[in-house]
Amino acid sequence: LQSNVIHGAEGPGIELRGAALSCEVRDNTVRANGGPGILFVARAKAACADNRISGGAGAGIEVTTGAAPLVVRNRVEACGGTGLLVRDGGRGDFRENLVVGAWASAAELCGEGTNCTLRSNRLLECRSGVGVLIHDGAAGVLESNEISGHPLAGLEVGARTAPEVTQNTITRNGGCGILLAADAGGRFKANTVADNRGHGVECCSDADGLLLEGNTISGHAKG
Repeated sequence: LQSNVIHGAEGPGIELRGAALSCEVRDNTVRANGGPGILFVARAKAACADNRISGGAGAGIEVTTGAAPLVVRNRVEACGGTGLLVRDGGRGDFRENLVVGAWASAAELCGEGTNCTLRSNRLLECRSGVGVLIHDGAAGVLESNEISGHPLAGLEVGARTAPEVTQNTITRNGGCGILLAADAGGRFKANTVADNRGHGVECCSDADGLLLEGNTISGHAKG
């Protein structure tokens, strides 16, 4: 599926259900649909690259129920929900995507069995949420992402959740840089957390194995 313009669908702009690894969604323009821009479901494993997704009522790209796509170099702009949503056992590898101006969080990982990698993405300026939200038992790796300009926290980690968070830049958010809720875990290494309006790191958790090591934390309005 390549170089199409898809506009005004009642549901998702593109839905891949059980697609094979050989399937590709590339260089499409998906605008203002009634659901997600691109939806991967039922163990779909397609490649999704160089697409432009804007507007719409749902997430920009949504992955669920065992789907595990490779999502590379897409631009998701001003979608009506979360920019990148991985939920309910979804997986996948997200690299070098730009998400800007999402209505909710720029990226959200949620639900038991959810586990994906976000690497070298730019996650910018959502309108009402946090930059990245990981909760409800989801797992994930966040590495070398830019998370900036969100109204609330840059990264929020919920209970029973323990991501690997390494070498990210988390700056200029309206709340704290990293918020660790009660019973949140994880390993946070070599991140730059700077110039957020709240605390650099706000920790409400006493979970075993929670580790913050080698981070640079500076320039916060609350010290």
